[in-house]
Amino acid sequence: MALRWQAVGTYTGRFPGAAAPAGTSIAITGTDLLRVEGGRLAEDWVNSDMHVLLAQLQVNG
Repeated sequence: MALRWQAVGTYTGRFPGAAAPAGTSIAITGTDLLRVEGGRLAEDWVNSDMHVLLAQLQVNG
């Protein structure tokens, strides 16, 4: 099974190395690949757009 998702929120100012001010709106997307076995979740692989999040938080490194 595959899922595509989007997370949106407000930065609270607690990410090490971030220069963005608290209150900055952020949004990232990602995908999950799920393997179900016997009707139960057996594995979950996550791919999220962390480079987009880091850019929004103005993290340089």
